[in-house]
Amino acid sequence: MNSKVDDLEDALLDEICKVNCIDYLITNNIKDYIKSKSIVLTPSQILEFIKLGER
Repeated sequence: MNSKVDDLEDALLDEICKVNCIDYLITNNIKDYIKSKSIVLTPSQILEFIKLGER
């Protein structure tokens, strides 16, 4: 694979998001996705994002 994400499983998740047009990857391990192509958020960040959208 030609991924900049170092870990195989993390790289696969990143590619799955890209191929399936998934906008956000939610994880507690943001540091593992620093080189990711995806927008990576923690669970608390996505909850805050959702709350802001409801206003």
